[in-house]
Amino acid sequence: MPIPAVYCKNCNQAVLTKEICDHVAAIFAKEGSDAWFTRPVNELMPADLKCPDCGGQDFSREEDILDVWFDSGVSYASVVEQDPRLGGRADLYLEGSDQHRGWFHTALLTSLATRGRAPYVSVLTHGFTLDGKGRKMSKSLGNTIAPQDIAKKSGAEILRLWVAAEDYREDVRISDEILNRLVEAYRRVRNTARFLISNLYDFDPSKDRVPVDQLDELDRWILQRTENLLSRCRDAYEKCEFHVVYHSVNNFCAVDLSAQYLDIVKDRLYCEGTNSTKRRAAQTTLYRILDVLVHLTAPILSFTTEEIWNYLPGKAGRPRAFFYRKFRNQTLASRM
Repeated sequence: MPIPAVYCKNCNQAVLTKEICDHVAAIFAKEGSDAWFTRPVNELMPADLKCPDCGGQDFSREEDILDVWFDSGVSYASVVEQDPRLGGRADLYLEGSDQHRGWFHTALLTSLATRGRAPYVSVLTHGFTLDGKGRKMSKSLGNTIAPQDIAKKSGAEILRLWVAAEDYREDVRISDEILNRLVEAYRRVRNTARFLISNLYDFDPSKDRVPVDQLDELDRWILQRTENLLSRCRDAYEKCEFHVVYHSVNNFCAVDLSAQYLDIVKDRLYCEGTNSTKRRAAQTTLYRILDVLVHLTAPILSFTTEEIWNYLPGKAGRPRAFFYRKFRNQTLASRM
């Protein structure tokens, strides 16, 4: 970004005024900042500009540019402050740890000096991506993994799941072995949702839901575990600790559901009468669990969430797409 100053050819006085800046800004808005170097200098100045010292009107342009960190450091002024929908201040600045002495630093300095406050509400710093052996990725080593290759092979959900599963506060590793483990974790979550949906094919929550006091003790136990999961994950989302969400949901599906509750409740689902209280109680529990899971996985597995949403019972009166609604902010008990 050029410095919009000029020098009087008669006395070499530097001239930089608000009028010059406004005139140049109008040109840049139409043509970009390269216009400073391509246009004749007289077109870059207001027509009546005179040297404040000698009154001369023949000028040469400043050839120096602003430091690149200053450019990025004041980006808030040309982005969030220009669009009223953005509230005039960024909610979050997100970048790698090297930006503490770069973008984060210059943005803070320039905003404090000119606005008296930080340009962001919060800052989130992430590490760098390494290969499975902890080496920096480079073309010469041949250890790079392109995101589009992952998406093409395993789907975009696996790439999103890898991002969420890693503790980004440290350098993160990626390899085929790591991705294969995530594929298995994804299948576990997806298959859990499929099992829940397959046993809700004749369940209408508006008519078949069973009151809490009629639920089996096992049902109340798993709902308490679901409540704990909801609380833990909601807190993790607030803190941007996405790896906590991943591990919590994965463990809940593998241990609490697949290895315990779902294995035990199959008898009620398959053997009890269609409209029996015991079967409807089990279905009520499955429905509540699925409702929580679809909310907790939405920011991480957005496509899968939308797919589950289309099969979730009780479509009447709810948004056509999941992401038309707000993130669940109630406890499970308040919705029971």
